[in-house]
Amino acid sequence: SIAIFEANKKNIDKTLSDVKAMYEAGFMEEMDVEQLQLLASSLDIILSNARNQADISLKLLKFQMGLGVGLPIELTDNLSILVNAVEANIPATEFSLQNHIDYQLAETNVMLMALNTKAEKSKYYPKLSGFFNYSQNAFRNDFDLFIGGKWYPTTLWGINLSFPLFSGFGQHSIVQQAKLEHQKAEIQKEQVTQSLTLQEQSARVVYSTALDSYQNQKKSLALAKTIQQKTTSKFKEGLTSSMELTQAENQYFNVQGDYIQSILKLLNAKAKLDKALNKT
Repeated sequence: SIAIFEANKKNIDKTLSDVKAMYEAGFMEEMDVEQLQLLASSLDIILSNARNQADISLKLLKFQMGLGVGLPIELTDNLSILVNAVEANIPATEFSLQNHIDYQLAETNVMLMALNTKAEKSKYYPKLSGFFNYSQNAFRNDFDLFIGGKWYPTTLWGINLSFPLFSGFGQHSIVQQAKLEHQKAEIQKEQVTQSLTLQEQSARVVYSTALDSYQNQKKSLALAKTIQQKTTSKFKEGLTSSMELTQAENQYFNVQGDYIQSILKLLNAKAKLDKALNKT
């Protein structure tokens, strides 16, 4: 914005200088000079505001990066390169839901709830357990266990099979609660699926709209510049009034502002679409 306004100010100052010379020579009216002076004054205010906003934005950027606001940094990316990259790399139509982290978390939660339900149900199943014990005893009064003598081995083993005939209604409630949690996880997974799909489709529409708007604004900017240049030439030749020149200049300024806003909207839309597509 600053670069555009500075270029505009330079052109207006030159036109104003020419008009002043033509006024002094008797070819222009005083109102023409005053009209351009008013336009130049308005542009000075706009340029000052743009510089202040740029300074604040740069400080905010440093703050968000965790840097001191007084630390000097340099923005190396060119805006035109960024916009051209967005235009040249239109996202593909494929949307991999399975690769999205939110979907993976929802799917994992469903699996965990299913396993928890199985674990609670397994408490109704019969339980089979076994044991085995082997030992040797000397049965002697003297402490000569490791010198010699006979040892008497003992082996004990067995199995235990239990059937849960009745465990009360508490376990039944726990199982039903586990089933309910599993169903809730399934519903949440479906909601996440629909939400991510809708988010991707919405972000793609917003991006497509922003791209069309940017391309239209770029054409409008070129057209407004042509009108401004032609009106300036006609004004210097005395074929049009200072009011028409002012209108053409203001129209050019407004289209420039709309063009800059379209760039911002396009870059934001692309960032949201990349997020919806789970891109980094």
